Amino acid sequence: MKEEGFSRVNLSFVIGHLPKRCLHPRRPVVNAFHCGFAAPGFLQVTEEPMLYPLPPQPDLPTSVAGQIAEDYERLKESWPSSLEDYILGRYRIDLTSEYGGIEIKNPFGKASGQLSLATHQVQKDAESGLGFVVLKTVIAQNESGSQSMQDWAIKETHMTVERIAGSNGQEGWTVTWKGRGWHESFASYLGFFAEALSAARDANTLVAPSCKYHLPMPGEKVWRTDEYAFTTAALLEVWKRHGPAQRPMPLEKDFSPTLAGSPRAAQMETIIEWLRSVPGLIRQAVEP
Repeated sequence: MKEEGFSRVNLSFVIGHLPKRCLHPRRPVVNAFHCGFAAPGFLQVTEEPMLYPLPPQPDLPTSVAGQIAEDYERLKESWPSSLEDYILGRYRIDLTSEYGGIEIKNPFGKASGQLSLATHQVQKDAESGLGFVVLKTVIAQNESGSQSMQDWAIKETHMTVERIAGSNGQEGWTVTWKGRGWHESFASYLGFFAEALSAARDANTLVAPSCKYHLPMPGEKVWRTDEYAFTTAALLEVWKRHGPAQRPMPLEKDFSPTLAGSPRAAQMETIIEWLRSVPGLIRQAVEP
């Protein structure tokens, strides 16, 4: 899927203290033979991941190909209660991964967008076993409610499904989203964030808020740090009350609509300055 006219360039990181095992993982990484399938007898244990270029056709042992074919038919009828345990036991693959340095149960998740703006969607994602969900992007504001990026806080959602043909002539489908940021109040977003955390807690699905903060135009020297401070502190307060204990809060900084459809992105130097400055501004907003 794509967002019409947008280039999705987002920055995700965490707010809070990370344990050493997250910052500097030292556990062995199990790598499998060829395409990443850990067939018995084809395991290699290394300190760093090993990269394998994917061939045009999967190069798998016959036994593994047979297992996959069996699972394709079996899992259409009944899904395992724990996908992670099933894959580990059947294929010797540990699905444990990381999001912004935070351990998640598997790498399958949902990006910020129209399918992550309601509690019932997050509830369904958690029940389906997703490892993480990034919520719809909220537009930052200061304590008085002023939003320098308010042009993106509008309700404009449309989905178009169209047939396309690839370079080889094979036909398929493309889905185009046209959307913007959270258009309701900031208070309603905080309530949604709290509900999403509660809905995903039992399934151990990580929930990350997404935010569009102020980004200065080319030639503009002032950063609206009051928006960074108020918005980040409010999100973090919700996380402390409803999020997993002893876990830092993940946060996505959304650049996408700005980079593709605005004169703010007209100069490369401006974009580089954003990328260098934004993480520090967000962290400063919650430092004691």
